[in-house]
Amino acid sequence: YNAYFPADLYDGTTATLPTTQTYKEGKFNMPMYASSTTTTLAFKNLCVVLAVKVTSADIETLKSIKVASDKVMNGSFTVTDNKAVIGTDGTKTVVLESSTAITLDETGTTFYIAIPAQEYQYLNIFLSADGETYTQAMATKKAAGLGAIARSKMFNISAEIKNWFHEPGAPIPPLMEGLTVVDLGCGS
Repeated sequence: YNAYFPADLYDGTTATLPTTQTYKEGKFNMPMYASSTTTTLAFKNLCVVLAVKVTSADIETLKSIKVASDKVMNGSFTVTDNKAVIGTDGTKTVVLESSTAITLDETGTTFYIAIPAQEYQYLNIFLSADGETYTQAMATKKAAGLGAIARSKMFNISAEIKNWFHEPGAPIPPLMEGLTVVDLGCGS
């Protein structure tokens, strides 16, 4: 017996991670898979969860979040070592979309997005108030890449960004050491 959750990951012949995930307040459908020789199934997470915290300082109303990377993040997949191994037929973006615009406040809202567990050089986060026009809000790039992000783990994007670019008293972010930096009058 083999089973997928949500059920629409599998169409009877192919398992597919979607390009667009649907946001529903208080709900998150983590892609899961179970395989057994009996009717007793134990589901396992197939992906990583990105926890992206967005505040009104980032954007006042939010309709969608787009995550772009250097790796294919959706499309057909196989299950290997309890994780989704993506084929080459997908794209390097995943979008979390809400049916209505969400009004944000200064405390922010955390949005959850499932992406494949694999090694990434970078993840770029884009925000949209209308679901069509995107502006880049966050970038997570390390000189040596982000490395492998493990299956069934939560990767907190906003905390990563704050740690890299918002250190009090640090005129140049620590991950830019050894690079040429142009100060555009930010007061540092």
